[in-house]
Amino acid sequence: MPAGYVQSLTRYPVKSMQGEPLDAVSLDANGLTGDRRLALIDTQTNKVVSAKQPQHYRALLDCSARTVDGRLRIELPDMSVLDPDQALAPLSELLGRPLHWQPAQPGALGSYASTWPRLAGLTMSGDHDLNMAMATKAVSFVDMAAVHLMTRSTLTQLETFSPQSQFDPRRFRPNIMVDSDDGGFAEEQWIGRKLQVGECVLQVSMRTPRCVMTTVAQPGLANDIGVLRAAANNIHELGQGNRFACAGVYAEVIRPGVVRIGDALALLPDD
Repeated sequence: MPAGYVQSLTRYPVKSMQGEPLDAVSLDANGLTGDRRLALIDTQTNKVVSAKQPQHYRALLDCSARTVDGRLRIELPDMSVLDPDQALAPLSELLGRPLHWQPAQPGALGSYASTWPRLAGLTMSGDHDLNMAMATKAVSFVDMAAVHLMTRSTLTQLETFSPQSQFDPRRFRPNIMVDSDDGGFAEEQWIGRKLQVGECVLQVSMRTPRCVMTTVAQPGLANDIGVLRAAANNIHELGQGNRFACAGVYAEVIRPGVVRIGDALALLPDD
């Protein structure tokens, strides 16, 4: 029996901008082709620009990045659509910071600043500097691992904890959204297992720790700390005694291939 079906696919060409929906996409060891391969760098701090520090960079979520005829295009809040080089000056003006582009390169992913709200039961709070791609060999501006999956049942579970909140997938930024018949945080059952998705095989590695990014305003979604409070009903220790609100799972690609909307997910037998 399938573990679920691919409901949607999304890649995020630029770190912390809105992504682009896809009908099909190739995956390799670095994750989805074109996913988080480009980031803005704050020239003053030399850190990756991330909406996880919303007091400085939240407006990135008002921008989007997509591929048009093989070229990356940036859409700004005024609806202008520009090549990355053309967009750099208006993006610097939008954020009020001098910026430059950085493509993902081995050994040069750098770090980012993040701000963590103080919530009961969670050990992270305040401002922290964190390394990019912290738990993966993937060359990509991901936080932890190459691919992020989430089930629709997890969003349904979170809604029970905060019915007044909007649990739009854009708050959580999964690459693969899964329609699953299992209830609760269904994808947590896959941790430590191999998962076939379309032509690919993924190794599901860990829960996804959630942060302030889930709460900040973006087009059509209001600022809402209730989203993170809801996730804090699912707290887990993720190394070194740190306890995080969790929703979704991370995975690594161990067999590359194409994934399409509607593809079945199958848990493979343990070796």
